[in-house]
Amino acid sequence: EEALQSMDLHLLVDIMIRTWRPVRIAQYKSEVKDGEVKDGEVKDGDEKGADAEPYARMKRVIESENQDRLKDLQEIIAIGWFEQLFHHMEALGEYRIMPKIRGDRLLSVFLPFVREFQGELDDATKRCICRGISNFLDTESFLDDPDKFIGEEEEAILMDLQFIEGYVSDSGFRKEIRPLADFMQDL
Repeated sequence: EEALQSMDLHLLVDIMIRTWRPVRIAQYKSEVKDGEVKDGEVKDGDEKGADAEPYARMKRVIESENQDRLKDLQEIIAIGWFEQLFHHMEALGEYRIMPKIRGDRLLSVFLPFVREFQGELDDATKRCICRGISNFLDTESFLDDPDKFIGEEEEAILMDLQFIEGYVSDSGFRKEIRPLADFMQDL
């Protein structure tokens, strides 16, 4: 908790968003001769070098059939950050971070990522996702104005997350994710 309190929370949100964004712009370091960029290389900010396929790095690890590597990817580690951020939200002070989360639409980036890989995520990661979303749904900022955080698209994605139903129906775990269970029931 102390580490989170001293952390630049805005930077943490930026890192999570960049981590889960479906397409990353490739940036190569190389010599540029006479102002020309060599084939396959891009200048900073040039979208020409963006991965053609969303979530390419995650997909490469999954296709390599080395599932042990999956848990070490930043995309998966960031799910733990997401959960812990909302678990400690009260101590951190919502006023410090929720405007950034709303403005940058964190859930609009996170939920499509989760939907894309729900079949490859292990039980512990899925539970972490459920706790994180549940804690998010229990924040004062969300409860005061949910439409500023979750729109129809995010609601549809939540309905597509097949694993949530299983955890909501688990009476033991349901107690941990009551806000998520209630939200899903109201959809």
